[in-house]
Amino acid sequence: MVPQGGFNDRLSLAQKREPKNTKSIYKSKKSSQRDTQNSQIWGNFVRYRPEIDGLRAVAVLPVILYHAGFESFGGGFIGVDVFFVISGFLITNIILKELDAGTFSLRDFYNRRARRIFPALLTVITLTTIFASVLMVPAQLKEFGQSVVASLVFSANIYFWLKVDYWGQSSEFMPLVHLWSLGVEEQFYLLTPLLFLFSKRKASLFFLFVGLTVASFAAMLYMYRIGEGATSFYLLPFRGWELAVGALAVPLQKRIKLHPLRDDLLAGCALLALVASVVIFDHRTAPVLIFGIPVLCSAILLLFCRSGLTARLLSTKPFVWIGLISYSLYLFHQPVLALYRISLPTPLNFSEAVVGIGLSFILATLTYKFIEVPCRRRSAGAQLNIYPALGAVLGTLLIAGFVLHSSSGLSKLKYAMMDERLKAVFIVYDAEVASREHMIDAVSTGTDLPFEQGDFTKILFVGDSLSGDLYAAATNSNDAKMAVRRIILDEVCVRTEGNSGANHEGGSCREGLDKFLGSTVLKQADVIVVANAWLSDADQLSKFLDYPQLSEKQIIVYKSHAFLNIKSVIMNLERFNFDPTSKDLEKFSYINRHQRTLNANSILQKIADSHDLETISSFDFFCDDISHSCRLFSRSGKPLLIDQAHLSGTGLTEFQSWFNAQLGNKIAGHLR
Repeated sequence: MVPQGGFNDRLSLAQKREPKNTKSIYKSKKSSQRDTQNSQIWGNFVRYRPEIDGLRAVAVLPVILYHAGFESFGGGFIGVDVFFVISGFLITNIILKELDAGTFSLRDFYNRRARRIFPALLTVITLTTIFASVLMVPAQLKEFGQSVVASLVFSANIYFWLKVDYWGQSSEFMPLVHLWSLGVEEQFYLLTPLLFLFSKRKASLFFLFVGLTVASFAAMLYMYRIGEGATSFYLLPFRGWELAVGALAVPLQKRIKLHPLRDDLLAGCALLALVASVVIFDHRTAPVLIFGIPVLCSAILLLFCRSGLTARLLSTKPFVWIGLISYSLYLFHQPVLALYRISLPTPLNFSEAVVGIGLSFILATLTYKFIEVPCRRRSAGAQLNIYPALGAVLGTLLIAGFVLHSSSGLSKLKYAMMDERLKAVFIVYDAEVASREHMIDAVSTGTDLPFEQGDFTKILFVGDSLSGDLYAAATNSNDAKMAVRRIILDEVCVRTEGNSGANHEGGSCREGLDKFLGSTVLKQADVIVVANAWLSDADQLSKFLDYPQLSEKQIIVYKSHAFLNIKSVIMNLERFNFDPTSKDLEKFSYINRHQRTLNANSILQKIADSHDLETISSFDFFCDDISHSCRLFSRSGKPLLIDQAHLSGTGLTEFQSWFNAQLGNKIAGHLR
């Protein structure tokens, strides 16, 4: 999932008033040295505030830990929101000071932004492209090429909005998914200077930003309310209020009289609330809280963290150092973790996650020292002309991205270079993906039409894409004693009771829940099979079972399966002598069953037992608990999955007879 963030110049912001009778943290010898170093790079027009670098550290670390898979940091993605507020604050401060001095120039502004953004960004994308070309399979590499182009033309957020569920497991394997936030910032940088430049009165501009903040915040809440959470998450019109809050903090800081004790108390409380949000919140938290609290806390820290204990804490060397490298650190961490995951046949364990984070720190430090600083440093009043080199690298990467897309991820080249045995398995895999699509498409229309009259059991499948697999399996059974229908209802809609969130495959949760509870097929159905991925929402099954419309129905709870991504398994077949039916591979697959799914299934079973409900566990189709083995390939070597959970064409064919037998037994047992 978070996200990602506001990366701005290490600018020294002017403080026209220092606390009276209070020793300023900016007047120490070390602080003066930092000011001098900062001036050599950025000029002397603003004073350096080290605690803002410390705040960057507070923002970037939770994001990294969240992406590394540490579940204790379920709200780590809110670091993106902190970055956005810092961006709005710093950029507005720079623009206003230069406008006041009569020195503002769009050319100079965009020059500084380009020098800040592109050297490190192009370095990261170049290295990532090289390693991705080696490690990724063609299907992954094709999508990676698309993300490269989108990231280079300031539209990564739009691309990932169209392609990716940020909270989905697939995002863990996307090296550039985190650049959506940089897309938001780049768009902000393009538009904001124009507002200031063409506004004749600062007072009117202040009220314009207030209006934009209120409108953007309200629009964000509305989009979540109607089920367009992804739109609200990725796009500038619904994120702009966070940057605008930072911008509004600039004039406010001049109106707030300094009061050391009060300021330190407010800053300390804000910092504690920010840290608590990282631990307590997750993506299921109400948007007004998960976004509102981090933004408010960040604004308070920018306004009041100017002296005292909190400022001294954030100004310590470790915090400042991490803050200084935070841009490169943020850029590197997701590619390192994603490519590491792709290269491994198993999920990242604790030690591997620590190695990935450590490598990110090393790369970020080197990039900051040898790429970022030299490209921004002034020498004798001039700066290094980096644009010919930037243009060449940018053009090369754009071409590379288009080539990766148009060549279907270098499929011919990669297949030609593969071991023939591995190549044969991937060719079969591609065929299985196409076969699945054909089988799903064949039964995708009229899934929620009313049942016809007849003497047969009417079964309604309810859930996300997993229910689609079950529906396809049951539809293809040709069992005259059963009639099946399907209604899409994501678990998030159950958790929010339809009040917010997006239903699976589009539409709002409100629409999805109302459609389900008021549907004719629900009234007609004899049996309801509920099938969702659930994961952290498994306890919400109880809420689903409380709907009065289900009181007279037989409910069957489907406990889903999930394994290692099948593409990663195929890439590592060499360790099993290229034999997909290897007993060692089956034992390996058993050991590496998806733990969160197993945990969710345990919760589902307890709830089902408490309601005296039947369950079907699809792990039983794949696995044998006696021999501790799980079969992910057919006896002829065809993959049964296309990812971690969704069935392939052969998987659907083999699964349907097993599943329909299970379903029939559960229904018959209930009738007895």
